[in-house]
Amino acid sequence: MLESTQTGHHDGTSVETRFQATARRADWRFLLPDPNLKDVEYVGHLPDDLLAALRLLSRSLEIVDAPRTADAPRLANVVVLHSPTRAQVRTALEVVKANGAVYCELKRSRRRPLSFLKLQTDAVYAELTQAGFTSIQTHWHYPSFSNCTRLVQLADPAALGYWLASRNQTWLAQPMWLRWLTGARLLERVLPCVSIVAQRGAR
Repeated sequence: MLESTQTGHHDGTSVETRFQATARRADWRFLLPDPNLKDVEYVGHLPDDLLAALRLLSRSLEIVDAPRTADAPRLANVVVLHSPTRAQVRTALEVVKANGAVYCELKRSRRRPLSFLKLQTDAVYAELTQAGFTSIQTHWHYPSFSNCTRLVQLADPAALGYWLASRNQTWLAQPMWLRWLTGARLLERVLPCVSIVAQRGAR
């Protein structure tokens, strides 16, 4: 049995504080149908902080380095990607169990053109739709994935309007602009840190 204590460390942090700090990197799990991470697989390269959170919270964690068939003995409840190629997205979708989910982080690099994230979001959407995934949601991680303090649902005009108004962007929070921003999926194509979550139905 694990017991949370306030035992100090040389840097003044407790076991509980360290656990919370590491786990916070995966707060996006509460966007999933089941926030309890079970059998998780990831495709490609993950940032160290995200990998540490998955190791802490998952029942099992493995890397997918080759395509699997639909009848493979091991399929995952959740598959995680970070700035994947289109080929990596296809590989990831093959290993999601029935009623499982995929979580994909898309990060716009300062060294890449503004259109890079636009191409990524469109490609991921296309692959998810073609593979029959549903409940596709996009969220803005503010101010970044590693230091996220707000998850803003980009397809919800009310949530987006509240957030923009709180940031003194009242002109963008007007109903006309909100309908345009959400309908055109504009923000998810230009913001620096956007995630996409989707669910697979019965296989």
